[in-house]
Amino acid sequence: MHYVYNAQGTCCKQIELDIEDGVIRNAKLFPGCPGNLKALSKLVEGQTPEWVIERVKGITCGPKPSSCSDQLATMLELVLEVASGKQTKTEQKGYREISIFKDGVVL
Repeated sequence: MHYVYNAQGTCCKQIELDIEDGVIRNAKLFPGCPGNLKALSKLVEGQTPEWVIERVKGITCGPKPSSCSDQLATMLELVLEVASGKQTKTEQKGYREISIFKDGVVL
């Protein structure tokens, strides 16, 4: 399944990735520091979401309270929570419509 996440408080504004058979594929973070984001994308390729969360959650960037890596962990935590049955904010408000795109789900 393809996921898109709008990062907050970092140079990276959007994260896209696929999770296939429990592992991360095709991770892309943009915009931001090209070298760092390419490296991060390659490092998480083929890893499980849990493995990535354990290693990058809480990493900060200078004076910022978060980082591109931390935002990736936040995204993956959300994906796992929703996959485990947690209601999205839209569902909590009683809306039952969902946007399904050919490429996957937008979180």
